[in-house]
Amino acid sequence: MAGSSDSPQLHIRPAGGHHQARRGGLLLADSARVLELCEGDRPPVLYFPREDVAMALLTPRPPVRAAKGDPCFYALAADTGPKPGPILAWSHEAPRATLRALAGYLAFDPDLVSLSSD
Repeated sequence: MAGSSDSPQLHIRPAGGHHQARRGGLLLADSARVLELCEGDRPPVLYFPREDVAMALLTPRPPVRAAKGDPCFYALAADTGPKPGPILAWSHEAPRATLRALAGYLAFDPDLVSLSSD
């Protein structure tokens, strides 16, 4: 899918293979239905279908407006308290038209979550 001339080219495609997302010993996601978002020169971002994510392990964080649509951010549910843990994942529940295929999918921060594939 292409973006506007003002933004980098966006492409969404099946990532192929089987993918997992882990934080420490916790399996956060396990799927063979992952989508890959490629945006200009940035590294590809993997998006897992919500049905394949252990949502009980995540807790929503307050929303922040962003260019791709209003994202929902998630931290580990175990990290709630006076100082919530870092944002590990995000989703675009009502993404702009060029990203509509990502509705219902979550991406994980690769600096905070171990992503693997086979």
